[in-house]
Order: sequence, then structure tokens, then C-alpha cells
Amino acid sequence: MIFGRDTSAYELITSCSGSIMSDLDLPKPRVHIHYELLFGSDLHPQNLNMAIWRDSAQPPSAPAQIARTLVRSDSIITEVWHGPELQTQRYAVQPNTFPWMTSYTALLMHLVRMFYSKDIKDVRLFWIATGGHTSVAHLVRRTADSVIVAFDSAVVRTRVSRAGVLEGAVVGDGRVRVVKVPLNTPPNVANNRCGMGSFMKPNP
Repeated sequence: MIFGRDTSAYELITSCSGSIMSDLDLPKPRVHIHYELLFGSDLHPQNLNMAIWRDSAQPPSAPAQIARTLVRSDSIITEVWHGPELQTQRYAVQPNTFPWMTSYTALLMHLVRMFYSKDIKDVRLFWIATGGHTSVAHLVRRTADSVIVAFDSAVVRTRVSRAGVLEGAVVGDGRVRVVKVPLNTPPNVANNRCGMGSFMKPNP
């Protein structure tokens, strides 16, 4: 993620069967976030799990905060742990609402895949940690190699592969961009990451 000329975040994103996961590093303030979006065969989200490490802490040390968001047909329930302390938040929502956080590229990647792969014109977003704010992401245009989406106050223009995978994005006037870069890793890294499964199993 590039803001102007500065890199504002790095994400290592892995697409798995039924989920997409990311390890996100923010340099200022220094934060490491691991999050996972679990979804059904229709691509609609079912769970959004995340863990946060602050300052110089990294996995496998214990995270400073863990949150699990469960998407139900008529509600979204978020459970947040600070150490042993648990807080639960519940909000009424419309069916197939997408739990959303701004500037999280893996979530944008999955939303773009939904617009590219399905006959969907609008997706209702539930903004995590905003007291229940919702909005609608609207499909502006879809071509064989692009998807343009309108949000509350911005238009995001994305490039996609023929498989619907995000290849890059430009937000608004272009000051914010998502750039895909080559990553030299052993060939089984993605399979190994997917094979670990979710760090928080969804409720039955």
C-alpha cells in the first residue's frame, strides 16, 4: 500500500479454499496484524478473525488483542479479547453483509473477486469498530481485466487477472495505490499457510 511516495503498509496475502488470509505490517505506528476472512461457496463472508501485535512484538508471542467477527443472516457479532478480558458487540444487519476495514488489501481483494465472479451490483459493508456504521460498495464497471468500485467517498479502480485476482488498485485521485510485487518464496509456502487452517475456528 503506497500513500503518495511512501509505503504505508505491507501485506502478505494468501488465497485458500474457503478463506483468504493476510499478514499486515504497519511501520508507523509499528503494528503487525494477522487476519483471515472465511467465506462460503457463494463467496459471502462468514467470519473475520484477527490478531494484533504492537511495537516490536511478533508471532508466535501472544497478541495484544484478538477479535472474531461472526456474520449471521440478521446480525454481526464481534468478540474482542484484551488478554483475558472479553467484550461482545452485536448489531442488526441485512443478509450477506461484508465485515469491512478500510485499507486492508485482502478484504478489497475478496470484494473485487465477488464483483468479478458473481452477478453482484452492490455489497453492503459493515465497518468494524465504528459503532455499527454500514455503507454500500457499488459496482461501477467490470471488464475482462478491471473492476471499478464506488465506496462512500472514493472510487477504487482495480486491475484483475482473468481468474479475478487483484493485480493492483488506485484509490480516488491516485495518491493511494496498491502495488503487487514479486515475492521469492519456496513453492509450498501458500499450501503450508493454507494447511494450517484458521487460528480461530468458526462456531458451528
